[in-house]
Amino acid sequence: MPVERQSVARCSLGTLLAFIALNALGGGYYGLSGAEGIPTVPHPSAGQQKKLRNGDSK
Repeated sequence: MPVERQSVARCSLGTLLAFIALNALGGGYYGLSGAEGIPTVPHPSAGQQKKLRNGDSK
């Protein structure tokens, strides 16, 4: 592959990777900021698991 084609391919893949990374960060921020329908509090069973780890049976 000529050097110019490698450069274009590398630049294209880098741009795509940057877009995907920014999209993931934006989606995470959107979800954690309290988007409707996305839970931001611990699941109710999380308390039960904590009790079981501490040796409480109830």
